[in-house]
Parts: sequence; structure tokens; C-alpha cells
Amino acid sequence: MGDELGRFYEAFIAPSGIEMVARRDIVSDMHVFRAVDIHTTNLSTGLKMKVPANLLYEIVPRGDGLAIRGMQAHWELNRMSRMLMAEGLLGARTIAVMNWSMLRAFGVKWLMGYFKASQQGVGREGKALVERLASEVGGDGRECFATGATVELPGGASASASEFFEGCTALEVSDMLASGRTVSGLASIEWGARVREAGFVAELEPTTKRVTRLRWFWEG
Repeated sequence: MGDELGRFYEAFIAPSGIEMVARRDIVSDMHVFRAVDIHTTNLSTGLKMKVPANLLYEIVPRGDGLAIRGMQAHWELNRMSRMLMAEGLLGARTIAVMNWSMLRAFGVKWLMGYFKASQQGVGREGKALVERLASEVGGDGRECFATGATVELPGGASASASEFFEGCTALEVSDMLASGRTVSGLASIEWGARVREAGFVAELEPTTKRVTRLRWFWEG
């Protein structure tokens, strides 16, 4: 397979036995947000792991049905690396096998960029900022947003940071994962006088750690 999806399969799917357990599925317009636990068994070493992940699928009409146009997968590489290193020699061998799979599928340049991005991500600071944003709903938490930041809502609507704090009257976030420059997770949000169970993806500016784009997904 020479396309991006094929390389993703070769690097992450083919070398493992995988069972995906969904903790929450949210269908929002033409998107599906899934909070899952991915149970993997490395087929070369036998090592088993449970990896929390947030998945976002973009769906489009095709013919008489539907098709997936894009997918984002968010998990914490540093957390996974710590889990592997805790397994001693078996973990080190599994890391080598996984790195070889990614190298073969994507090449040296991509692999180096992958490692670099994992070390330069927003990490704990990013999750702390999103928690702070949620705690300041009802007050003035606009400084959590970068200048010109946008908030995207289901149905194609968008809002500025100020408009978001005017419309949102309560917010609790959970199950957060920091992956690269994004923080994703689940939330209970009160919007338009209705409490909704939602998923979100926040994109952060890497130096200031402020939110530049906040996308919300909830069922109508």
C-alpha cells in the first residue's frame, strides 16, 4: 500500500492484534467522536498494552451510503513509552519493533518528525489550560484563547472566544489526552440552556499554550 492510509495500516495496525473498546461514541452531524481504549498485542514480542485514545472520523455521502473521508487519532506517545520502558527488556524489544515498522512505512524523515513532535507537544500544560478554561466559564476566561481564536460548534456554526463564554453556562472536562499541539477529551457542556455530553478537540499555540481553535461535537 502506497497511500497514507496504507502506510498507517502497515505501521500501526498490521504488526499488532487489536481490540478496541469504546468508552463513549458521539455522532455529531457528519462526524463521529470516539473515546476508546485500544488493547494491543505486539505480534512479534507478545507484549500487551492498553492505550487510551480519542478518535475523530469525518463522514461524507458516497453513492447510496456513507464513506470515511478522514480520521484523526489522538493518544499520548510519552505515556505509551513509559508503559513500554516499565516492561524492561521485553518493552525495549517492542519499542525497537515498533520503530522499525514506522521506519519501513514512512521513512526516516517522518519518523524523526514524529519523535520531535512528541517532545514538543503541549503536554500537561495544555491539559491544565483546558481545565482552567472550563473552570472560568461564567467568568472571564478569554485569556485562555489566542488572539483571533475560533470556536466551532455542531451544525457549522462558529463563535469567537467572547461569544463562547456568553453562550456556555457550565463546562466540565474529562478523559483528556495531549497529543502534539492538541488536547482532546470528553465534556459535559451547558449550551443554549441544554446540558450535552460532548467531545472536543482543542488546538493550542505551541509557545503560549493558548487555544487557537476549539472544535465541539455533540448529538443534536
